[in-house]
Amino acid sequence: MIKFAKGYRETIAIVADKVDRVQRRISEISLLEEPIKAGKIELHFRTEGYVIDKDSQSHAKLMWGMNVLMAQSYVDSLSDNVKRSLDHKLRKGEWIGPAPIGYLNSRDEKGNSIVVLDPVRSPIIKKLFEEYASGVYTLGYLTEKAKELGLRSKKNYYVNKTVLHRMLQKPFYYGEMQVKGEMWSHGYPTIITRETFMACKDVRLG
Repeated sequence: MIKFAKGYRETIAIVADKVDRVQRRISEISLLEEPIKAGKIELHFRTEGYVIDKDSQSHAKLMWGMNVLMAQSYVDSLSDNVKRSLDHKLRKGEWIGPAPIGYLNSRDEKGNSIVVLDPVRSPIIKKLFEEYASGVYTLGYLTEKAKELGLRSKKNYYVNKTVLHRMLQKPFYYGEMQVKGEMWSHGYPTIITRETFMACKDVRLG
């Protein structure tokens, strides 16, 4: 909107229901002050009932700043609540997001989100892990093997070498979740043992 307004000689009015429809960070005031002082834009806030333009008095600017501060506080509080909720789920061993290949997102009898074994893909993944752990087979060979066994992604594509390489590094398959660099235990069924996973890591690292 600022870029659009700067392209016109006339003053452009930005009309919003509330301040938080335009901005939610105090740091964004500096982006708006320059075009306001230059007479390029005016801010019209319907609910709060005032206009910020190049002739605005200090009281209106104070109200603007306070409303932006309240909007930022609201957003920060939402962020804190989301983080607390995610941490609570991780401590309980609950996975957040789409289940890895070999698992399916589902619901229990109470309607809670759970992760269950994919009866079609999980046996194939177990076999691929075990064969790679033996140190006999290359990643390229196993990619072709996965195709022969019919291993497809959830979007129904054959799993390529890159996807398989990432899959072999997921601790989820033996019982741990890696989220933002931290490890958390989960309570879902496992596909392989930790020993098999570590053997694959040894092979991968040579």
